[in-house]
Amino acid sequence: MASRADLKHWLCVDISGIAYRSSRPVILIRHVILRSAITPHHHNPRRHGERRLVVIKLRPAEPDDATGIARVHVDTWRDTYAGMIPDGTLLHLSPIREAAHWRQTISLDPGERVVVAVSDTHGVVGFGSCGRFRGENLPYRGEIYTLYVHPDAQGRGVGRGLLTTLFATLTKRGLWSVLIWVLACNPARFFYQAMGGKWIAARDEKLFGTVLHEMGYGWRDVRLDNAPEVKPRY
Repeated sequence: MASRADLKHWLCVDISGIAYRSSRPVILIRHVILRSAITPHHHNPRRHGERRLVVIKLRPAEPDDATGIARVHVDTWRDTYAGMIPDGTLLHLSPIREAAHWRQTISLDPGERVVVAVSDTHGVVGFGSCGRFRGENLPYRGEIYTLYVHPDAQGRGVGRGLLTTLFATLTKRGLWSVLIWVLACNPARFFYQAMGGKWIAARDEKLFGTVLHEMGYGWRDVRLDNAPEVKPRY
């Protein structure tokens, strides 16, 4: 079985649910990655014995990915946080501004590495970014700045693939103690717990003019399967 550092960044999705073998290490997912990628509703791939794959490639982001990244970012926020944070905050999100931000980050900021999950049929369906830890007074050297998966692609292993890829990216830079901040109202915090992250801190952060409560999850060494627990700080 491939380790996190050795993982070749491909996800192969078999909508028939039959295991798909490849010469590359892959993450096998039982369901199609996007609902709209399934063949027309009148055509049943199981009944006709077909095997149709949707391949998701994880790779470094390019400036031309900025528009797709912005779409995923805005759609994910509006889907996840509707009713949890003020509507004005969500309405303030602009795909145009986000695209400009990500295009500049990808092109001009060598300290922040951006990774995208790209479907062969739907373009960017997820992304994440990482770099050196930007905080103080916590024993971490690396930080995952963002990790978002489009609502239509969630629950199918894309987030796990992105997180693993970001861990590998940081490890190659010698940054194997890693922290990520997540909004306290975001159910994704349970995903980070399941991936071995330990709740170690909390803070209030002003985003888009609104003060939001965040929780910090840390991995003392992402090269290990189980990170040692750290006492939470309030």
